[in-house]
Amino acid sequence: LIFFFFLRCSTTDAIQLKISVQHGKEFMKSDFINDLPYIQYAFEKALRDLRTSVEGKAGDLTDEIIMIAEQLCEPDPRRRGDPRARAEAYRPQYDLQPYISRFDRLSRKAEIRML
Repeated sequence: LIFFFFLRCSTTDAIQLKISVQHGKEFMKSDFINDLPYIQYAFEKALRDLRTSVEGKAGDLTDEIIMIAEQLCEPDPRRRGDPRARAEAYRPQYDLQPYISRFDRLSRKAEIRML
C-alpha cells in the first residue's frame, strides 16, 4: 500500500519495471533463488524512487516510512518482516503489531504537523 499510495503501482510492478528497463528481453526467469539477486537490486532502485516521492510529502517522516516499506516488501522471505520478530523464536516473523504501532505514531506526528 505504501508503494501504491506514493508511486501509484504495487511493489511487484515497481520491481518488474526496474528489471525490464535494465534487462529487457534478456532477463530470463529461471527460478526464484537464481533470480533473487536481480529482484533485490531492482527492489533497491524501486525504494530510491519511493524515497524521492515520499520526501516531498512526508518530510522528516520519510526514513521511517521507507524502513517500513523495505521490511514489509523485502523480496527475500527469509529477511521480510520486523527484524526483532525474526530474531525471536516465539514471535511470528510476519507479526504486524509493531507496524500498527509505527503507523499510529506516524499518523499522530503528521496530524500534529497539520495543526
